Amino acid sequence: MTIYTFIYLSLKARITALVPDIKFIDLFDDQPNRTEEGSGNDLPAAYLEFKPVQWTQRAGGSRFAMMQIDLHLETNREGTSTASNTPDSQLERGLYPLELMGQLYIAIQGYNDGNELCGYDQMVNIGDTPNTGEGVTRVDIMSFLFRAIDNTNVPVLTEVTVSQSINVNSSST
Repeated sequence: MTIYTFIYLSLKARITALVPDIKFIDLFDDQPNRTEEGSGNDLPAAYLEFKPVQWTQRAGGSRFAMMQIDLHLETNREGTSTASNTPDSQLERGLYPLELMGQLYIAIQGYNDGNELCGYDQMVNIGDTPNTGEGVTRVDIMSFLFRAIDNTNVPVLTEVTVSQSINVNSSST
């Protein structure tokens, strides 16, 4: 398994467990901008985009990088589907994407794979995509940096057992 697959699957599991309102998680492939109706996936949806990485070679075959991953959050422009249309419910619907962004930030902020191969470092940016018209979805983006160590090229040590028998009963002539 590559470091990218490992990080993606780990983050997907963490988001699924800690932000249950997110209904769909995938790698980013510009899904929200494919049509005016958005991606067509169940919303809210989160997409993880791995930015180009500059790896630094380390001794023994491992390599290190500060890896940027952008999280694209796609929600309905109307927010949650509250039946009421009072000013309070409109405010609640409008703030819903911000609430989700806060929950995602908390989930990702605590990420560490447990093996010190990858861990959250910092959030570097937050924003939204340029308005592409009067689509029914909105997309907010959060950029995160992760410290990553890739050990896929490190040789695996195998256990070697050496046995030697010495005959102490033999006589020397």
